[in-house]
Amino acid sequence: MKCLLMTPVQRKGFVLGVSKFAYSMKRMPPLGLLYVSASLEQIGCNTDIIDLRHTYYNDDELIRIIKEKKYDVVGMYTDTSLKDTVIHYTGLIKKSTNLPVMIGGPGTLHPEEYLKGGADYVVFGEGEITAKEIIENLQGKLDIGSIKGIGFLRDGKMAVNPKRELIENIDTLPFPDYKKIDISGYHDFFFINMRKPYATMMTSRGCPFRCAYCTSHVIWTRKVRQMSVERVMKEIDFLVKEYNIKLIDFLDDIFGLKKDWIYDFCNELIKRKYDLKWCVILHPWSFKGYREDIFKLMKKAGCVTTKLGIQSANPKILKNVNRNPEDLEGAKDIIRLSKKHGMFIVTEMIFGLPEDTRATVNENLDFAFKTNPHYALFFEYQHLEGSELFLRYPNRDFTEIPNDEVKQLVKKANEKFYLRLSKIFELFIYALTHRPMWIFQVLKNSRFVLNLIGLRKGQ
Repeated sequence: MKCLLMTPVQRKGFVLGVSKFAYSMKRMPPLGLLYVSASLEQIGCNTDIIDLRHTYYNDDELIRIIKEKKYDVVGMYTDTSLKDTVIHYTGLIKKSTNLPVMIGGPGTLHPEEYLKGGADYVVFGEGEITAKEIIENLQGKLDIGSIKGIGFLRDGKMAVNPKRELIENIDTLPFPDYKKIDISGYHDFFFINMRKPYATMMTSRGCPFRCAYCTSHVIWTRKVRQMSVERVMKEIDFLVKEYNIKLIDFLDDIFGLKKDWIYDFCNELIKRKYDLKWCVILHPWSFKGYREDIFKLMKKAGCVTTKLGIQSANPKILKNVNRNPEDLEGAKDIIRLSKKHGMFIVTEMIFGLPEDTRATVNENLDFAFKTNPHYALFFEYQHLEGSELFLRYPNRDFTEIPNDEVKQLVKKANEKFYLRLSKIFELFIYALTHRPMWIFQVLKNSRFVLNLIGLRKGQ
C-alpha cells in the first residue's frame, strides 16, 4: 500500500501571515509526519511526504502527482491555523480521486468540520499507532470500530471511538523518517544562531502545566514522558552522521524538566565533541535552584538559544490563564543567565488575554524593556480550539480591547522594542560576532522583516 503524507501551506494569514518571504525565513521539518512515515514503513506501507511549504504545487499539479504515483491513501497534518486549508485539500482530493483521507495533528480536537469536508478518518492524539491501524482497516484486516483515537462517519453521523492510550515508553518510537524530505530546504532564520543543515527533535512529550490558552495538556495530558538520554543520543548520533546536522531545535514543551536528565544529556553531548549547536524552550520555573551551574554546562554542550514563554507581566492576568505570578522572577533570572552565558534569549508575550487592558498590555512592553531579551515576541491571542479559554469563552468576550486594536498594539510594541538604536546595535553586534551570514539573510528578506515589525504594509 502507498500512502502520501502531506503538510499543507496556509492559504490565508494566521500569526505571522503567509508569503514566500515568510517561508524563506522559517520552514521547519514536518516532524509529526516524519514520525508517522517511519511507523508506517514498519508495517510495509510505502510512504512519500509532500511539504507544500518546501515545494509548492497548485491544485492541478497536486492532483496530477497523486494520480501518477497511484497512492492508496492520503494523510494530512492540521492545526487550528490550517483547518480551512485542510478542508479545501480534502474536498479537492475526494472530488478528483476519491481516495481515503486521514487527518491528524493538534487541530483535530473538534473533528466535525473535517468529516463534513470529506475526511474518512480524523485522528486524535498520537498518530504513530493509529495510522498503522487505519492502514490495516483499509487492507480489510481490522474493523474501524476497534481503532482507538479516531472519529469517522457511520451512516452519515459522526462516530468517535474511545481514546487511545498514550505511548508509555517513547524510547520505542522509530527515528523520524528524514530520508523522505530534502533536509537542506529547512531553516529558521528568525534566529541569529541558525546553522544548516538543521533538524528538529523532541526528547519528551507532555507538559505538567495547564495554561488556559494552550492545548498541549489536552492532547498529551499533564503527564510528561521523557526519552532516556541514551535514546536521545542515538538519534543525535544518527542526525550528525547521516545528515551532518549542525543545529537541532528541541521542540519539547519544556526541555530538561528532570535535573539528573539534563546533566547527563549535557555531559554526553560534551563527550562527543560534535560541531553541533542546539536551541531549547524553557519555563520560568526551569532549573530552579541550580540555574547558574546548568546554564554554564548547557553553554559548554552547545546550547545557543533559549526560548521562554512569559505571556504577561501582570500578576492578575497570569492567574487568569493558570500561570503563577512568581513566573516573572524566574523569567528575569533566565533572561539574565542566558545573556550572561552568550545564549540568544527569546521571550514571548500574548496581547488580549482575559481581562487584559491597555494598561496591562503596556506592562508587557515595560517588562521587555527592563529585562531586554534579544528578541521579545509579541503575539495577538489566538483562540485555540479545545483550550480552556475556548471552552469557557466561545465568543472571546473576556477583554475590553477589540481584536483589531489588539493587532495594532502588537504592531506598536514591535516598533517600540525593535526600532531603538540600542536594540539595533545590540542585534547587529551579536550577529557580527556569532553568525555574520545571518545579516545577509535578513537583508535578502528585508521586505518581510519590515512588514513583520510593522514598518511596511502587505506581504
